Amino acid sequence: MKMKMGSATLTLLAVFFSSAWTASADGDVQDCRLSNGIVVEDGKELPLRCANCSCSRGQMSCFQTHECQGVCSVIGSQAIRTFDDSTFTIRSFCTYLLVKTDAFSVILNNGPCKEDPKTVCIDSVEFNFQGKIVITINSTGEVTSSKGDTVMPLHFDDLLTVRKVSSLFMEVATTIGVVVQYDIIGGRVYVILDQVYLGQTQGLCGTFNHNSNDDFTSANGLVEANPQYFVDSWKFRSSCPNLPPANPSGENRF
Repeated sequence: MKMKMGSATLTLLAVFFSSAWTASADGDVQDCRLSNGIVVEDGKELPLRCANCSCSRGQMSCFQTHECQGVCSVIGSQAIRTFDDSTFTIRSFCTYLLVKTDAFSVILNNGPCKEDPKTVCIDSVEFNFQGKIVITINSTGEVTSSKGDTVMPLHFDDLLTVRKVSSLFMEVATTIGVVVQYDIIGGRVYVILDQVYLGQTQGLCGTFNHNSNDDFTSANGLVEANPQYFVDSWKFRSSCPNLPPANPSGENRF
């Protein structure tokens, strides 16, 4: 995919951008200045996720290099990486909205680790498909569903399949471009989305629009500077307390 832009105010309108960036060419200035503050010098390239852009005499040209999926992960001791690569940690035995769209939601249920009750581990992961099918995968590997089925693999019409794909991972695979993988041994979760969900996500996994500046958008629609306020807004119960910070500064971004 190629995009040619105008010479005065340039707007990148590719499918891999949810929010528009603009670049300005003023008089004899040949550089391209984007609205987020980035300046691309004349003749230079700007590599982006799934695309490559270049500035030529004040004009931006972009080529989609490949189709890419969005990946949000929860790893280690509740270290979360959003679809747009923002990172932070969670320290509470609470339930959170990991990601939500109009089509589905993924809920993260935390609890004390068996080995160290003062440490946070994943108790279960819940996948809700349009309110019609609810799948819960527990840390023991037990799977429950709103349909009552428990025999693996679980098949729900042509919508989704739940199965154990390795000695570590349980997987919910759908026909709508969503895959959820849960490592029940190592305590890791991966949510993988197709590009059709660009700019449509909410929750701890961020906004999935290739712009990390608005990743910490809280449940009330405000972009938070402090990741902890952002994290707390996506709790199912606001009264659920946080554990003391793991480091003296209390900073939870890593």
